[in-house]
Parts: sequence; C-alpha cells; structure tokens
Amino acid sequence: MPIRTFDHCIFCYKKDTSNDPDVSRIKAKKEACRRFCTLSSRYLNITSFEFFSKQTLRSKQAFNNIESVCDLCLKTVSSFCDLYVQYEYLEIQMNFRIFEMCSVMKGTDQVGSRGARDREIIMEKMAKRQLTIGFLDKFRAQFLQGKSPIVNKHWHF
Repeated sequence: MPIRTFDHCIFCYKKDTSNDPDVSRIKAKKEACRRFCTLSSRYLNITSFEFFSKQTLRSKQAFNNIESVCDLCLKTVSSFCDLYVQYEYLEIQMNFRIFEMCSVMKGTDQVGSRGARDREIIMEKMAKRQLTIGFLDKFRAQFLQGKSPIVNKHWHF
C-alpha cells in the first residue's frame, strides 16, 4: 500500500506550502522520495513499501496525496541516492577484484604452474632460514574461504 502523506514531507512532516505550478518539479520531488525510500530500504534491509511507479493520476489533488519530500530534505535524499548508486558500483568492482585475486591464487596452486614453481622457491628460501610457509598458506586459505557473498553466489571456485 502506498504511503500517503497528503502534501507533507515523509521525513520532517513539514507541509509543502509552495504553490509551484511546475508539475515536472513536483513529479521529480516525489520520484526522489520514492527512490530514496526504495534504496534506503535495500541499504537498511527493511521492508520496502509500494510506491506509485507510474504517475497516471488525473488530478493534482490526488497526485499531492502520495509520498513527498520537502525542499529542505530533498538535498539529503538526492545525495543519499547518488551515493548509494556509487556504493553499489564500488561493491561490484571490489567483488570482481576479489574474484580476480581468487582466480590468480587458484591458478598458482595448480601443479606445474609457474606459481607452483615459485612457491617451491619461497619454501626453499624459508627453509634455509628455518621458517615455514604456514602463515602464507593460512592467509591464502582464509582469503579463499572469506570471499564476499556476491563472489560466492556468482562465481564458484
């Protein structure tokens, strides 16, 4: 069910007293409000509410009864939405980089690979110094097990 605020800001409850005849600006404010509520619900992992996605309302009166945001809250709402999109993009990029590193690590663990030969060289150098490669192996194992959920979900090793 849509959130109805009857021309009041969904965040600060302030009544929108502007008599702005620009319908496109009113629609933009309402769209920003719906977008914020949808993205913030996803970010906070809370129940998402149903918002009017298509404005097919016939009267300004009916249009003003649905969720809205005041001019003061609009800046913060818009800023959050912009940041959230960047956040999602960065998360995808980070997950892909983890995937790449896991692929490199898996490839170097294959018998006969250049990485396997280099590992033997490292082990020899450590043995000369009476060290073990255990910490390196432990790090690699934890790294491969600690992949992000998105990497685990979409890319299997």
